[in-house]
Amino acid sequence: MSLTKLITSMIDGSTRSQAEQFIFKRSFGNMELIAHRGFRNQFPQNTMMAFSSALEAKADSLECDVQISSDGVPYVFHDATVDSLTNGSGPISSLTSSTINGLTLNLTAGTIFSDEKIPTFTDFLAFAKEQNVYVYPEIKQYRTQADITIMVNAVVAAKMEDLCLLQSFNFSDLEYVRNLNSKIAIGYLGSVNSGYETYVDQLRILGNGSLLWAYWQLVATPAIIAYCRLNGVDVGAYTVNTETDALNVINAGCTKIMSDITLGGR
Repeated sequence: MSLTKLITSMIDGSTRSQAEQFIFKRSFGNMELIAHRGFRNQFPQNTMMAFSSALEAKADSLECDVQISSDGVPYVFHDATVDSLTNGSGPISSLTSSTINGLTLNLTAGTIFSDEKIPTFTDFLAFAKEQNVYVYPEIKQYRTQADITIMVNAVVAAKMEDLCLLQSFNFSDLEYVRNLNSKIAIGYLGSVNSGYETYVDQLRILGNGSLLWAYWQLVATPAIIAYCRLNGVDVGAYTVNTETDALNVINAGCTKIMSDITLGGR
């Protein structure tokens, strides 16, 4: 299926029957569906087109990745280098903003979407603010941890403090965020089924924190969800890419779900 047809079909839900969509909506109505990289399995990941398309496809929230260029500009990009997804090479942190702005995305090259670029974090936040949508930026590669200040300042400048959760697999990144700002929510990403209590306890102390955990561990160990609830820490599941897995997660007590797909075009 062409990129254009894929986007059109996923937005209007034509890849599923009306009966299937009805069953999905009935079963998943209370779920927060977070578009991981803008539903990366269906749209060109971490692009403004993906984020816009994800909202058209009924995502509740948007997830993205943030990295810092060599001259201190925050960009929305996931991979360690730009090699696989663009016509350039090297990590974002080694490239200037002018170089990054000139890169062509491989997936959209030669299509009507060929003008799509790697978005700045500022542009992403401005879009989210305009749409009044909650966002989950993940802190990725940076030059030094001090670069997190650039990310936090961008959120504050966009007046998105109440609509943003900064997440990381590195707990010290979250502590750094909290030292800078007491208002922005934070989320710790992980996947173990033991020792989670320590992270939940620390998130409770830091305040306004969430545990963002591998879905299979939440299903296998529902005590993780119970411990989060007991301590006033929110909990979310990543990366849930089938409706069966989504149901299992919901039945375990978690309704905040990150997915690479629209999960039925809800």
